[in-house]
Amino acid sequence: MLGCDVHLRLLILLTYFLSSLHIAGEDSVFSDWA
Repeated sequence: MLGCDVHLRLLILLTYFLSSLHIAGEDSVFSDWA
């Protein structure tokens, strides 16, 4: 149960990080993910 919660938090942090890169206009590296 705790493991799932940790994974969920990591997923949210990763999504926020990628969103920040996209907003900053530095998403060229992740262009293939869009």
